[in-house]
Amino acid sequence: MVLWSLGNELQQNADMSFNDWGVTVYKMMRMLVSRYDSTRLVTVAMHPRYRSLETDSIPAPLALATDVASYNYRYMYFPGDSKRFPNMMFYQSEANTSNMGPNFYEMDLDKVIGLAYWGAIDYLGESGGWPAKGWAQGSFDISLQPKPIAYLVRSMFKDEPTVHIGVVEKASEGSMWNHVNVGTDLMSESWNRTPGSKVNLYTYTNADEVELFVNGKSQGVKKNTKDPKGRNKLKWNDIPYEEGYVEAVARTNGKEVARHRLETTGEAVKLQLIPDNNAWKADGMDLQHVRVLAVDKKGRRVWGCNKPLTFTVEGDAKIIGTDNGDITSDELHTSNKRSLFHGSALVILRSGKKGGKVTLKASGDGLNASVKLR
Repeated sequence: MVLWSLGNELQQNADMSFNDWGVTVYKMMRMLVSRYDSTRLVTVAMHPRYRSLETDSIPAPLALATDVASYNYRYMYFPGDSKRFPNMMFYQSEANTSNMGPNFYEMDLDKVIGLAYWGAIDYLGESGGWPAKGWAQGSFDISLQPKPIAYLVRSMFKDEPTVHIGVVEKASEGSMWNHVNVGTDLMSESWNRTPGSKVNLYTYTNADEVELFVNGKSQGVKKNTKDPKGRNKLKWNDIPYEEGYVEAVARTNGKEVARHRLETTGEAVKLQLIPDNNAWKADGMDLQHVRVLAVDKKGRRVWGCNKPLTFTVEGDAKIIGTDNGDITSDELHTSNKRSLFHGSALVILRSGKKGGKVTLKASGDGLNASVKLR
């Protein structure tokens, strides 16, 4: 479904034209939208803290005027509002990634048409403070690499059996934003740690249960739950680290349906360059995203490799952007130099109009690779 939205968090502003908290302005704008597209519903997202002036138990006047009542974060209002106004449809226009799971499973999906996770992908701006340059609580980093928690989303919205391990590097500090807790745990997929240490980790799964192993030794079995607060995210505390591997085996009805393993890696010995556009057009506009990974001699990503790299292009194309997912990096996005971060970087190229062969080369501190893109 596609909706038109005419604004965000405006229902608290009494000083808009006509002095009725945006209702008349919305109706006039909706009429204009319908001249160009009368097929789609129109909405405005509601600020989480502002309801009716008379009572908090009644929606804001603007929410009652819209085709779909869109609430940022306050999905807990949906049941009560739907009882009082049975013809209303609801949409959770902003849902926080820190409450991912409950803010989906706790909704009455017969009355709610969907939700959007705000900050699901990290972005520049709204950083919360230097040296961060942007939002870092998403499920994907700014270079579009999935974080472990992205697999919770996958487990929620895909029927395909899923299990994925995320190792907690730093627990959430509970960052608050507009009275909403947006803090998430900092996690990785690294199994290179201090011998004798213990770690906390999650296994994200839509299976019935998960058994966790360290070098083949079972650490126990945890059952999934229908409780929204713990559904599909199983927490394991004080797991002993041993060099080798940790593996999660997911089962449904007693049968293995998925598994995921993290392994201790060696030193980075080479780079992998992985393009995403096999049909790259020489039209002066088409883009090519090339993922750069530092790998060991067995081809495993080396999370601890943060070496600086330089990128060059041969042929009719230009580097228009680089990134590595580190929101605190002071490297320029428009430069052809970028350090690896957790063993990863991204190079974005724009094609020229001449066509012909194009080759991207990466080099730095003993690591070199090239890939032919056309």
